[in-house]
Amino acid sequence: MKEHHEAVLHAVREGVLIMDADHRLLLANDEARRLLGLTAEAEQRHVSELGLDPRTVELLESGRAATDEVHRAGDRLLAVSVRPTLAHGSESGCVMTMRDTTELAAVTGRAAVARGRLQLLYEAGVRIGTTLEVVRTAEELAEVAVPRFADFATVELLEPVLRGEEPPATAARATEMRRTALSGLRPDQPLQPVGDTVRFDVPSTLMATALHAGHAVVQARLAGAEGWRAQDPEGRRRPWRTGCTRC
Repeated sequence: MKEHHEAVLHAVREGVLIMDADHRLLLANDEARRLLGLTAEAEQRHVSELGLDPRTVELLESGRAATDEVHRAGDRLLAVSVRPTLAHGSESGCVMTMRDTTELAAVTGRAAVARGRLQLLYEAGVRIGTTLEVVRTAEELAEVAVPRFADFATVELLEPVLRGEEPPATAARATEMRRTALSGLRPDQPLQPVGDTVRFDVPSTLMATALHAGHAVVQARLAGAEGWRAQDPEGRRRPWRTGCTRC
């Protein structure tokens, strides 16, 4: 039966410590060893010899019960609960359980990001393509992108596409497009207005690079966008003045 109980303790996802009445470690399951960095020789040692945070040592020595107290273990933050164990009506030690709130927060954060992305995809599916009109579809695309994905969003199209035609075979070598839609958080947006022809004669501009590659291109720092600066030395200053830093 003892082996059965120990197997169960080592299988659970939470860390478990069992202390005796003299505050010596009787058993630590695998998760507790991982979270607390305990050695193989930790059992039978006094709690003060286990290398635990002083607050955790004080808690285990105090004999008091605790529920989800936050304690530090290295670079982790653990949610710790303690309950006394009773033998023949008197306290004989305690059991401490713990879980890593650092990892939980990371998982929760990733889940929140994933939910946000799924929501954005759902909204995009509902709102984009409600008509067969090219300009309206471009406007819907820009509207969905702001503010969930960007502060400002524009859509540029080749002239043949605006006329309802297929992109020409030479599209990858194009040097200008028509700004068809624009959406932003602020009315004083720093970009060329809808209807303007956006030129990109310089091959290293973002639009020329993306059109040639056939996929999206990210410029993490606009300050390093040499092609854009060469293409539009004056216009490049407008986005910086409104706080735009990436594209």
